[in-house]
Amino acid sequence: MSNMGVQIACVSLIVFAALPAIAQQTEVKLPMPAKQDSTPEPRTIRLWERAAPGALGNEDADVPSITWYARWNQSAPSTAVIVAPGGGYEFLATNHEGRQVANWLNALGVTAFILKYRLGPRYRHAIELGDAQRSVRFIGSRAKEFGIRPDRIGLMGFSAG
Repeated sequence: MSNMGVQIACVSLIVFAALPAIAQQTEVKLPMPAKQDSTPEPRTIRLWERAAPGALGNEDADVPSITWYARWNQSAPSTAVIVAPGGGYEFLATNHEGRQVANWLNALGVTAFILKYRLGPRYRHAIELGDAQRSVRFIGSRAKEFGIRPDRIGLMGFSAG
């Protein structure tokens, strides 16, 4: 082995022997954010404690509900908007016609609720309307709990919603 090869082998041995000691000495501390996010997580609530009127079963598709997106600044009661996502009565477009809209309303200082209503072909007209009407009554009756004004509840729908 040449003199150069011996030197490289010695240096490599020293570096590999020292690595565990170096690794133990260096502790990486991540900076903590100055302020924690105090935004509450969305909360899903059934519109009826028991089976909904006209329910054809006990599956998730038979249980209408609302998902509450509380606004970020809760200094005084606010307006609320119930969002009914579209989907042609076959599915609910809950991301771009639900969650994203709720986040936008929150940014405007508005409390948002996403309505999960019953869908066809299993359910027909009047059931969906009944779910929407129940959501307005339900939210209005719990206005204080939701931090909203009972006289400022709106409903916005997309496509079939």
